[in-house]
Amino acid sequence: QEAGLIPVLNDPGEIEIWAERCRQTGNRKPCALHFDTGMNRLGLSESQALQLAADKARLHSVSPVLIMSHLACADDPQHPMIDRQKQAFDRLRAVFPGFMGSLANSAGILAQEGLGYDLTRPGIALYGAEAIDSTVGPMDSVATFEARILQVRHAKKGETVGYGATHVLARDSVIATVGAGYGDGVPRAASGDGVPLRAQFPGAVGHVCDKDVPMIGRVSMDSCMFDVTDIPAAQLEKAEWIELFGENVAVDDLARACGTIGYEILTGMRERCERSYSHDPSGD
Repeated sequence: QEAGLIPVLNDPGEIEIWAERCRQTGNRKPCALHFDTGMNRLGLSESQALQLAADKARLHSVSPVLIMSHLACADDPQHPMIDRQKQAFDRLRAVFPGFMGSLANSAGILAQEGLGYDLTRPGIALYGAEAIDSTVGPMDSVATFEARILQVRHAKKGETVGYGATHVLARDSVIATVGAGYGDGVPRAASGDGVPLRAQFPGAVGHVCDKDVPMIGRVSMDSCMFDVTDIPAAQLEKAEWIELFGENVAVDDLARACGTIGYEILTGMRERCERSYSHDPSGD
């Protein structure tokens, strides 16, 4: 209540709990009703929604201000599921007149017109990541993940890198080891080395000294390695950090290298990663 939040009610049991709380406090507090329109994850079924609409006393007892549903396939703008869910949502809006409606998530906002209704619910778009496959949205990235360079070493052509000796150097190389691994949220499959299912995909890259550098060898628990051979020694000597994603490396590019999505990368950053927040009042 202090934060001005309202609950989203997903089933008849939650509606009854909220109605009882309102009765106990003598105050009908607002709520949102979540309807399932085809995702089969959360929400009232269409039949449950119709029963609720017909029970005016019960509906009045919980004081809903918003009806909502969630799109399952908005990341594919041509998917027929979008229209099926919109039609189902429109049917429900017809039996719940006067309430605000909300259907569009990040992908729904970008997918097509007509999904916005009264309220949209951007999620991944707030972080500047892709909401629609291979589509760059209008937002800038707001999150950067950097790892400190722990050691720079020289290795000979034919030598191997990392666990399993999965990466064989094709030339005399300079290798930078950074202090971030799968224990920090860097997926073990990121480089593609030694991961058969990922072998046909480009591995992840980092960014240092204004250049992209390939990740090589298997990701370890606390570290991973980059080929920095093409970075001039004088520049590399001054470098302290390698960017794994952020302004120069899209989080979705890292995700594709790992066979996953940007959502999983962003939510997978472990607690032991140091977090720093900045705010630019100018909005730049």
